Amino acid sequence: MTTFIGTSASSPIGFHKTYRITFDVSGQGLFFLDDNKLNFIYDHMQDSGAFTPLSPNPTVAGDDVMVVDVVTIDAGANMSMAEAVRRLETVAGGYAGAGSSVRELRVISASDASDAASRDAVKDAADKQNEEDSFSHRAADAFASLGHYGTLAVFAFIAYAAMLYAPTITALTRRRRA
Repeated sequence: MTTFIGTSASSPIGFHKTYRITFDVSGQGLFFLDDNKLNFIYDHMQDSGAFTPLSPNPTVAGDDVMVVDVVTIDAGANMSMAEAVRRLETVAGGYAGAGSSVRELRVISASDASDAASRDAVKDAADKQNEEDSFSHRAADAFASLGHYGTLAVFAFIAYAAMLYAPTITALTRRRRA
């Protein structure tokens, strides 16, 4: 789901306006590295007919979030924000497992487009949110809320169940082979 900041989905993107777009491909697909997906999006962003990048490609190995400052292309200046995002999603869909990639679209001033520190702050906030929403983080929170003895009890129960059912599973696999 895309968040529009300083604009609405139905407003036109306008002539030579500057925007900051946050792309998030965390958890998408199994066949390509996230940074390869982001590089693909950056390289083909102009194919949308709506935006062209102003800032250099910020993606490095291991990234799953990219923040890019863009300016509108004259040909797409009359399209709505929702249409521009749909076109960016279409461009981003050029790889297997693509989902919703445009996380945020924000209106910025032309002078803000040269501020790499603010782009990094947006990226860091998105990375932090992804970490908090991750399965491993939620599982760690669940075990932390149990306390030490509760966590030990859960692991002991899992180990007991594995020992209890291991002979049954072994017997079933032997019967299939015979």
